[in-house]
Amino acid sequence: MVTDATHATNKKHIADKNYDALHKTLQQEYQLIKEGKGNKDHFLKMARNMFPEYITHGNDFNATVSILKAKTKIE
Repeated sequence: MVTDATHATNKKHIADKNYDALHKTLQQEYQLIKEGKGNKDHFLKMARNMFPEYITHGNDFNATVSILKAKTKIE
């Protein structure tokens, strides 16, 4: 029998997995940029969508990277 608590736990687990996947994607995009292969505009869009509490439209690429590194969201 599936209870509301079980359903909520499953939803949280799925959300955590999705966040982890997006976080890895953001890290991968940053790595590509460092290698000269990535797109800074795409990285900024992803960062703004994932972390609107930290990244606003006023942040440029360098400020965004500094913020995300300080918050340990990217390495």
